[in-house]
Amino acid sequence: MTVLSFAVLTTLIQIASAYLRFLPFRKKMTAEEIHKLWQYMLLWSMSALLLYLLYLSRSGVHLTSFKVMFFLGWIPYVALSVMVIRHQNAQHVFVVGMQGLWSFMLHSLSGMILAALFGAISNDVIHYQTVCYLILFLLLFPWEKKMFENLLPTDRLLDDSPLRWYVAALPIAIFLGALIPVVHITFLPEWKDRLARLALPLFFFLIYSTMSFSSREAMERMQKEHANKLMRQQRDALKRRASFMKEAAEHISVLRHDLRHSYRMIYTLLKNGVEDMALEHIRTQEEKLQTLAENPVSAMPLIDATIAIYLRQARELGIPFRNEVHLPCPVAVKESDLALLLSNLLEEAFVLQEEGGQEIRLGLHHDGQQCRLEFRERQGALEHLDENSRAFLDDFVEKYGVRMETSEEGGWHVLSLQWGSRG
Repeated sequence: MTVLSFAVLTTLIQIASAYLRFLPFRKKMTAEEIHKLWQYMLLWSMSALLLYLLYLSRSGVHLTSFKVMFFLGWIPYVALSVMVIRHQNAQHVFVVGMQGLWSFMLHSLSGMILAALFGAISNDVIHYQTVCYLILFLLLFPWEKKMFENLLPTDRLLDDSPLRWYVAALPIAIFLGALIPVVHITFLPEWKDRLARLALPLFFFLIYSTMSFSSREAMERMQKEHANKLMRQQRDALKRRASFMKEAAEHISVLRHDLRHSYRMIYTLLKNGVEDMALEHIRTQEEKLQTLAENPVSAMPLIDATIAIYLRQARELGIPFRNEVHLPCPVAVKESDLALLLSNLLEEAFVLQEEGGQEIRLGLHHDGQQCRLEFRERQGALEHLDENSRAFLDDFVEKYGVRMETSEEGGWHVLSLQWGSRG
């Protein structure tokens, strides 16, 4: 019975440890990935239980078998996690180290509790270690869950930083530093040694928790500042658009006045029998209309307004801004999405005007089969896009199946987007 209970308790501890290692990745996993991972975990747990029973029935329950099972039993679970949760190698290393430290602390606390209860730890009471471990795990579970859900450092630190492997390996280095001195010791007889064994991982967890909290606070402040900046930019854009709409209304009022005047003139000429002059006046008005019709911005109101707003701002800033737009509806993307994409690109290009020498060329074309956007500018706006604008560009590309290319040609930074059209 002792062999069976010890094998079951050990398996439960391994599952509990696997659950903690799963928590930091859960928010970014799909439901299918989560189901697949735990299907593999439970299948392996059943196999591991049989292996533990076979091993313990031959070796017996003692400290050596206890160490072998806990030193090696976690490896298949981690391998399954890496197999399902791909392209997160640095994150896996970091999480394994942190979970190892946490497990080391719980085992240390369990050992101290047994020492307090039994006076000395022996092979006869070693199976109580697993019971005590699971009780501590359950008592601390609410705090453990919250801590491991927010365990990982920022993605930028572990994905892009050249120091990512040093950061990822730090918890494992601390864990090995705490483990190696006691791995060959059967029992720690002195309480000062037991407390010292607990102190190093506990101190590391406290320091990391403090740094992690401070980092999250700083990140939240940056996100709030960025949100405020976006709101200011949107407010300024709305002001520019309101000004543009006011100008357009005034222009329409002038056109209506000219149209009434033109009608009266034609009526007067016809009334006086001067048909030749009336026809000449009509031809002149047709030429003016033709001139206006040859230079449309687009057949889409939001795109038209967006380009018009930034054309005006470009004139105010002295930025050369050429655009060639031939974009009838439909274009297989939401007009609002395309307008926001243009706004993000142009806004960043205008911000970089402070460095001087900025110049912008925008092309939007539709050939009946494909739509093509070509954005050219001198200062590398695409490289300076903030996280939200970059995320929107990536979402736009993924959402509409856009083929994106970036290049540099003769001092120009070029962004080309191409996607299929509905007609």
